[in-house]
Amino acid sequence: MSNGTVHIRLLEVHFDVVGDDEERFVKLFEKYVNGWSREQNARRDRATQLDADRVVGDRRYGDGQ
Repeated sequence: MSNGTVHIRLLEVHFDVVGDDEERFVKLFEKYVNGWSREQNARRDRATQLDADRVVGDRRYGDGQ
């Protein structure tokens, strides 16, 4: 069994909420998906900053040397 990594680039999900809970569901979903998105952005920004901090000497960040 392989321990590979799976990357999902786009995931489309449809929910059918019945009754008066639709508005509540939308608010909760937006709250948590926005929190997840902020965390992903912060993680990416930290990784980018760490990469920039590792640059030594005359190299500039992003040169790939």
